[in-house]
Amino acid sequence: MKVYILSYLVLLSTCASLNTFAGGLKAQNSLEEILWSPQDFETIIEQANDYFDRKHPDLSPRQLCEGEFRDGEYVKFRRWQARWSQRLDRNGRLADITAFHRGENTQGASRSLSPFASVAWTNISYAGYITGQIGLGRTTAIGFHPTDPSTWYVGAAIGGIWRTTDNGQTYTPLGDELPFLAVSSIVVDADSPSTIYIALSDHVWYGPPSIGVYKS
Repeated sequence: MKVYILSYLVLLSTCASLNTFAGGLKAQNSLEEILWSPQDFETIIEQANDYFDRKHPDLSPRQLCEGEFRDGEYVKFRRWQARWSQRLDRNGRLADITAFHRGENTQGASRSLSPFASVAWTNISYAGYITGQIGLGRTTAIGFHPTDPSTWYVGAAIGGIWRTTDNGQTYTPLGDELPFLAVSSIVVDADSPSTIYIALSDHVWYGPPSIGVYKS
């Protein structure tokens, strides 16, 4: 079971065409396959453009952003391209976004001046799927207390579930001892607010799959 609640989710569809060669690049069967490629960023973009040329040969880039395609696969890809174009390593590949805080070189980045830079951190929670595209601390869900407007719960893609009781001024993590912290949905029982359900998964296709539901 996997829960999807936001329109941000888009399952990248596959293209049933045979593998061919176009512009010296091997054609891929799906956009997902292309974005997971270990190639450099420019090669990935070329392969993606070739993919859309083959899938929609009669449509221009502008047309792929309008009408039924307004929030579709092509638009999602262009957002991905814009974001990662500023996050490449020295070899022109998708960078490890945690490298900045480790003082490693990425394009246009300088060493972090954090006062905690010399602190030896130890991960005590779930470490799977924390990769370049996942470890972003994305907010994926919000659940509201039925009677107290100052209390609500926030779910993160990998960061678990958090509670605020002071209208968002401070937050307390509630799931640090849990073995799996990918939260995609939060439901607070209206009749018994101390009972909370969280769906375990991510909204994006490259995130961790669901393992079920936690109940407080």
